[in-house]
Amino acid sequence: MTMKTDGKGKEYRVPAGLSDFQMRMYMHLIDWKHNVLGEKEAGVYRGRLYDCLFTDQYIQEHPYPALIYAGVLMEYDEMQHKPELAYKVHKYAYHMASSQTACVNLFMPVLMSSEADEILKHLPGAPADFVKIDREESLFKGYCFEYWGQDFVSSRRGVLGDHSNGAGTDSDVAIAYINDKGERCLWIIEHKLTEREFTTCGAYRSKANTQKHLCKCNGISDLVADPGKCHYHNIGYKYWEVMKKNPDAFRAEEGAGRCPFIGGMNQLWRNHLLALQYVAGGRYASVTFSVVHHRDNDALNETLAAYRKLIGPDVLFSTFTNEDLVVAAERHSESLGDWAKWYRNLYFYK
Repeated sequence: MTMKTDGKGKEYRVPAGLSDFQMRMYMHLIDWKHNVLGEKEAGVYRGRLYDCLFTDQYIQEHPYPALIYAGVLMEYDEMQHKPELAYKVHKYAYHMASSQTACVNLFMPVLMSSEADEILKHLPGAPADFVKIDREESLFKGYCFEYWGQDFVSSRRGVLGDHSNGAGTDSDVAIAYINDKGERCLWIIEHKLTEREFTTCGAYRSKANTQKHLCKCNGISDLVADPGKCHYHNIGYKYWEVMKKNPDAFRAEEGAGRCPFIGGMNQLWRNHLLALQYVAGGRYASVTFSVVHHRDNDALNETLAAYRKLIGPDVLFSTFTNEDLVVAAERHSESLGDWAKWYRNLYFYK
């Protein structure tokens, strides 16, 4: 924990090592907590006080994360009572900088809107063949948060064999849609708010992995040929099986010499594999994978550029910012003005 003071002498108890962007966001969000929510008492983490956290008492008194937009609460409550489609609220969903809560706040008001189809058609990064949300046949009214195929996968371990109560690959939000051919398709999206990087390789970090040296001297082709060199494969995950079935999905020459998925590309890769498996299962004609990030968070750019280089000109991968969606809503909706103003005031610092 470190203490940061603004130009007016106000002190903020924040995590140490924040980037300039993260610091500005944390200070702005803490001001919102104090001034808008009226909650000035800090929460505790590992015995230390942090202003970005709420007290245990506050959390117990609020069944849903404090920052969830008030305009979605009725539908949010309905969604959370659907056993297969309710999402698991993260431990830190009550953190002011919670990416999970911010994802709900960005997408749910739009997806609930009767103007959602028009908004999404004008969103940079949307699937080129998007026509309308498939509200009748798929997911919860056409969308789902923390989606891993739970509405149709027979195995509780998911389509990649990696799902459990505490781990597994999922998408922050999934949107089922009908394309211009009348086919049912899926759009899966990873959301980032203040994070500096995507999730790195859990197998490489695992204490149980006794062959980490192999990760640094075996590239994509080597691991497809002999997946036993990867700890993921040895604990039953299907990642390299999917890779073998989709030899053209990644440029092997760009991932030669060492595994390219040790670092932040790991999370992008696993979501991409989800998309490939959903199509292989026949439920969706195509699956688009996108990343949405805060407009001022450029820390992810290097990883995103490297990933684009690895997959080549894949039309089924795209990126956009949270402001792109807000602007699309402002321009193509008559009913979301209050939400857009609220969202801007909360997540965009001055």
